[in-house]
Amino acid sequence: MRRSIAGTNEDVGLYFVNTEDGSSAVVKPEKITRNTGSELICDIPELSSGTYEVSIKTQRSKTSPTKETLSSSFEKQFV
Repeated sequence: MRRSIAGTNEDVGLYFVNTEDGSSAVVKPEKITRNTGSELICDIPELSSGTYEVSIKTQRSKTSPTKETLSSSFEKQFV
């Protein structure tokens, strides 16, 4: 997945969503140290053990800004 996080919509950010209970933690764009199409570096919020869906919500397509928020996600096990 090659996508940077950008935009002014309130829901833009990097999300960690617990697949068991639906709770989530978000890292807003201003808290991301490195934010390129191929690399995101940030402090991961404190999470309980479990399976999380990691979701990127952005207003940037591969080449240009968009009005609507785009989302990409994948599951990751945290222990």
